[in-house]
Amino acid sequence: MNKRSSRYRRYATYRPRRRTVRLRRFLRTSLMLLAIGFGIFIGWHVVNKIAKPYIVGYCEGREIAQIKAEIAQEKRDNRSLNREIRYLGTEAGQTAEARKLGMVKEGEVALIVETSEQDPSHTREESGVEKDKKPFWQAAGAWVAGLFGGGKKEATAE
Repeated sequence: MNKRSSRYRRYATYRPRRRTVRLRRFLRTSLMLLAIGFGIFIGWHVVNKIAKPYIVGYCEGREIAQIKAEIAQEKRDNRSLNREIRYLGTEAGQTAEARKLGMVKEGEVALIVETSEQDPSHTREESGVEKDKKPFWQAAGAWVAGLFGGGKKEATAE
């Protein structure tokens, strides 16, 4: 047989091995991903460096506005307290504060008015509600409790 037969010719041409091709592809892809990651990293730091003064300025502006609002509120409170101090320095202010504390002037008689729970002017009959009628939610609760046998049983007097 001839050494140059078709059978031997296909091995004579150079073919890179599959392992070498895969390795090159892997290295090329890895290098590309590494370059992209490095580019993103550098880009992020550049943008951060550029934007930082604006971010700091924005935050400081918000803080300044908040502090100004607090100062304005404290000034309003201060004015109110100064007005109260001036009022309590007068005879009328001292009298009003003393009466709040339950004090009376010489010669006055202190009356204490107690209100009872059963004030006749505030009964249910006058407001149009019957005395023995329960609110709907209590009646419904008693009905449900009665269905399941968990309600209180009223004692009947004979």
